[in-house]
Amino acid sequence: MTRLEASRRREQIVAAAHQVLVEQGVRAATTRRIAAEAGVTVGLIHYHFATKDELFGEVLARSTATLVEAVRTTSTEGSSLQECVRDLLERAVRRAGVLLGQLQLTISVMRSPELAPLATAKYREVVTALAQRFRTTPNPPADPEALALAFLTVADGLVVLTSALPEARGLVAAAEHTILSGVAPAPRI
Repeated sequence: MTRLEASRRREQIVAAAHQVLVEQGVRAATTRRIAAEAGVTVGLIHYHFATKDELFGEVLARSTATLVEAVRTTSTEGSSLQECVRDLLERAVRRAGVLLGQLQLTISVMRSPELAPLATAKYREVVTALAQRFRTTPNPPADPEALALAFLTVADGLVVLTSALPEARGLVAAAEHTILSGVAPAPRI
């Protein structure tokens, strides 16, 4: 197998693992199921990844990069803080199934002492991206990091709730209000 082929195979396995995790959850993400989804042997998965935790860590790292990019690009430049929060919440609700799988994966990774730092890094990256996005609004908050943490708390809960109760999709406005209540604008200099 050439280096390029190995690289493509690794990508194929990571994509398959992500698909299985999103569609069926962590518990169902066996190496056999991932191998079947990727169209490879279980042995080939073990050739590329020493453990399933290592594979899950790679999936988490890539899904984090995708999430950070979504934070950066969901709202248009010049959107108000309220529009930005609303757009991000609406995106989370639209993608609740995918995000629920990513939450399950994050929780699974957090339970592995070797991989727990990846979950911490994921949240730090997402908080940083959200805070930066909030800073670019015309009236940025005084504490964008605190707002980013509040946003993630509510958004993660909204993803879980809308996955269990489809009628909860109508709670975006309430979630937006919860996140933005008490937000002080940054002082003007």
